[in-house]
Amino acid sequence: MKLTEGSLIDECAAIAIFIFMSSSIISFIAMKRGDLREVKRLENIADIIFLTGLFVLFAASILLVFNLI
Repeated sequence: MKLTEGSLIDECAAIAIFIFMSSSIISFIAMKRGDLREVKRLENIADIIFLTGLFVLFAASILLVFNLI
């Protein structure tokens, strides 16, 4: 492994952290809302963002396993 060289795994991890934090904030806002229709919409947005974060981590892991990055 090229631990001394800069790699894309750091950037992927930073992006995933930002995505998961965004999902958490939107989910928290949804819990504080009273309007059920708005809550459902915010929960759906948070779910999509969370799944995007999972996909970013999965892609980075696959690239790392196969030594592509």
